[in-house]
Amino acid sequence: MLAFAYSRSEMIHDALSVIVKMKDLNLNISTPTYNCLLHNLKHTDIMWIVYNEVKDRGTHQSDHTFDILIDGLCEQSGLQDAVSFFMGVENTELAFSCFIQYHHCIAGSLEEALEFTKDMERHGVQPDTVTYNILCKGFHLLGLMSGAHEVIQKMLIKGLISPDHVTYTILICGHCHAGNIEEALKLQEEMLSRGFQLSVSIYSVLLRSLCKSGRVVEALRLLYEMEAVGLEPDLITYSILIHGLCKKGDVQRASKIYREMYMK
Repeated sequence: MLAFAYSRSEMIHDALSVIVKMKDLNLNISTPTYNCLLHNLKHTDIMWIVYNEVKDRGTHQSDHTFDILIDGLCEQSGLQDAVSFFMGVENTELAFSCFIQYHHCIAGSLEEALEFTKDMERHGVQPDTVTYNILCKGFHLLGLMSGAHEVIQKMLIKGLISPDHVTYTILICGHCHAGNIEEALKLQEEMLSRGFQLSVSIYSVLLRSLCKSGRVVEALRLLYEMEAVGLEPDLITYSILIHGLCKKGDVQRASKIYREMYMK
């Protein structure tokens, strides 16, 4: 908790000191803590030192871990490093084409990314769900959720592919960040109706948006929904709820959630 809090507060030296102490005591360091640290180090070469440590310790690497690394490489203009990074992927050609699209999208060059997709089609390469997800991510990062919806509509019209778990995650996060919680909740329901299991991170994003809007009671319902489907709320989930309840002046219920957290 201390290492994560330091990372979130951008007190990187303090976070690194705590992590060194944890390693001395043979304590496990969670993936969210490492991801938060990597995010704050993505403009520096230290990012790779921390990432190599993640691999050496056998810590789980989530999709968010790779998102951070790709983001860092693009911001550092490390295209050659990116090529090397993807050389270990089974389908190197697909991975590299996806990286190029992702690079264009996060750099704000959506026109280039869209043109790249058209070029794929002209050469007989049918864009797949991964391709459309990358385009959606680009629109999301620029706050253009209407563009992301157009991409999804194109997916559906083609009829060959359909939105997957990643697609819904991008759209839900995008609408939450844009303050459109109602649309995000509709997508959550649609996701469940299609048989997709929501992750703890998606629930946390929804909880944060609800608490930010003062809808703490609905946020609590989502917490119980998580538990009902067998998902274990993490430190971030509990922290969001506790903060939201305290902000609403409901310290008693915040204390109850805090005790529940430590009883598990």
